[in-house]
Amino acid sequence: MRLSISIVLGAALMTSAAVAGQKFNVVPLVSDQAGIAAHTDPNLINPWGLAYVPGGPAWISDNGTNLATVYDRSTGNPSALVVNIPGQAPSGQVANTSSGFKVTENGKSGAALFIFATLTGTIEGWSPSVDGKNAVIAVDDSGEGAVYTGLAIDSTLTHLYAANFTKNEVSVYDNTFTETGSFTDKNLPKNYAPFNVAVLNGKVYVAFAKRKKSGDEKHGKGLGYVDVFDLSGNLQKQLIATGDLNAPWGMTIAPSGFGGLDGKLLVGNFGDGSIHAYDVDSGAEVATLKGADGKTLKIDGLWTIDAGPGSNVAFTAGPDDETHGLYGLIQAAN
Repeated sequence: MRLSISIVLGAALMTSAAVAGQKFNVVPLVSDQAGIAAHTDPNLINPWGLAYVPGGPAWISDNGTNLATVYDRSTGNPSALVVNIPGQAPSGQVANTSSGFKVTENGKSGAALFIFATLTGTIEGWSPSVDGKNAVIAVDDSGEGAVYTGLAIDSTLTHLYAANFTKNEVSVYDNTFTETGSFTDKNLPKNYAPFNVAVLNGKVYVAFAKRKKSGDEKHGKGLGYVDVFDLSGNLQKQLIATGDLNAPWGMTIAPSGFGGLDGKLLVGNFGDGSIHAYDVDSGAEVATLKGADGKTLKIDGLWTIDAGPGSNVAFTAGPDDETHGLYGLIQAAN
């Protein structure tokens, strides 16, 4: 036991030392405002979820315009394809290349290539063979007051995990969009609920934020938890508690070449826009991302952080109180 603890602590100290002077640059690719990024797209208002099929462009859920817009992952060059989200207020999003998760409309059926969760309590799928311009509602829990703030899919593409912020649970759906169960952490302090969910390294990571009486998330340092569950929803451990968490939402595993943080769990705070790196096994914080000025890097309205392309980390954000939009890359400075 002493030996294993020493190894963990030693590794954490080595990582911290290696990245202590590392700085990161933000590269804006697309904004709704002219002059902010390489490309301008007025549809990009408060972008949340981001997903893509291997080798394909980035699909982004535009919460403020009820759309999904499509961009080159490296350059941000916009596609002409724009998809309407009928349930409105899209949040999390996943890609699906399996034959499951079929949607049906006007006598046509097809597997949903992209699946969207919404704050109005729907889960929707877009199939190019069913409707090229509109997603199709597959799950409608709006009558139950559901607010889906995040969405994940397992590596076998057979189950969806939807963070239901109002019901304090992660709802699980099979590939027919049938709900098969739900789970949460009942040991957390009062008013904490799943804010986002991600499947990483074969495990389900759930970011919990504190919910205000209004139903919105509460911001403040230390207001957050990250738990790890197995794919069946069994709690494995509370990985991160309070500390620098502040309404955490974005979660990803740092790619190779990302400023010495390869393989670390990156957690992005919606509350203050900061990003922190943690050991995936112990949950120990090993770094806080710093900007070119040496200060804590903060992205206003930060939502998604996603490994790639290459050694970069992509992000989406809704700055200025979610009234604008930004899609870009975070790169380790040389």
